[in-house]
Amino acid sequence: MEDRRKAANMRDSLRYRASGRLSFVGLVGLVGLIIVLALGAYFVFGVRSPEQAMQEFMTALAERDIERLMETSVLDRPSKPLREQWEYCVNVAAKGMPFAWTIGEARQMSDDRAYVEVFIVEFAVGGAKESDEPFRIPLVRESGRWKVDLTGVPRDFFPGLPR
Repeated sequence: MEDRRKAANMRDSLRYRASGRLSFVGLVGLVGLIIVLALGAYFVFGVRSPEQAMQEFMTALAERDIERLMETSVLDRPSKPLREQWEYCVNVAAKGMPFAWTIGEARQMSDDRAYVEVFIVEFAVGGAKESDEPFRIPLVRESGRWKVDLTGVPRDFFPGLPR
């Protein structure tokens, strides 16, 4: 009889602990899910600063990544299809051109307009040559993401940029 009572108490105790553990596990899972969804929304909707957008654009330019260049830049009324112009830029005009860059000051003029200063270092046979003055690169916010506005990029910033 006493063994039955002990067994019943043990079962009740295990059920209690299990239900408590499940509640804790459920709570931790829910918090984890909320965090994952929030991070996903952050990365999907591109809540970035103009500096981060410029860094992403410059990395795509250095890696000759046409897909990312298309995603990180905008050009109203291009003279030729934008993809075709990017292909010319990275595969012909700037083919094999090594360069580095430094992101300088950034200023946001309005909710959807900003500029970022960029210093370019070109590497050539005679050595490295850094730009004397920074290039002011305009950015616009399009669909919630900052993108380089190619219409305002100086011609001498990079060879063969889309126009």
